[in-house]
Formats: sequence, structure tokens, C-alpha cells
Amino acid sequence: MMWNRILPADALSPEEHRLLALLGAALSPRTVTIGAGANLRRTSTGFVLPRFDPAVVDAARRAGDDPAWVYLLILALHIENSPLESLRAGWRNLVSGL
Repeated sequence: MMWNRILPADALSPEEHRLLALLGAALSPRTVTIGAGANLRRTSTGFVLPRFDPAVVDAARRAGDDPAWVYLLILALHIENSPLESLRAGWRNLVSGL
């Protein structure tokens, strides 16, 4: 298992920055960063997301269209057992409109 080294902010795409802002708001006060490794890493203060995990890539691409996609990323990576009800409601609203 490759250690998930945190990437500097200037190495991230605009989509990744947006995703981090959305996740940071949803998971506050825990921190959320993106790393170069292959697996989610839990730290004493939060999480380091695996940059090339398909769920992270897709969430970064889609979260700009609708922040409700953050809910699926939290579930896919098992970041939390019970994401915020507001995230769940946002996801329900998104899929009901498809």
C-alpha cells in the first residue's frame, strides 16, 4: 500500500480545489486534503483523499455541477458512517430531477 503523501495546493486542479472546499464544509472541523497515494488515509485531524481513485476523480468533475455529488464520495470512500442529513437531502433532490 502506497503512503498517501499530501499534494501542495498549487498542484491541484480547480475542480479538486472546489471538491476540497465542499468536503471541508461538509466534514468540518476535520481537514480534507488530496494526496498522491492510492488509498484514503485518516489523519489525527481529518482525511487525505487518493487523487486517482475513480470516486475522487468523478466527484471532482461532477461537484462543480452540483455539490450533492459530495454525498456519494463520502459514502464511496467510507469517510463517515452517517453523512450529514443535508448532504443526503441534496443527493435525493439531485436524483429526483434526473
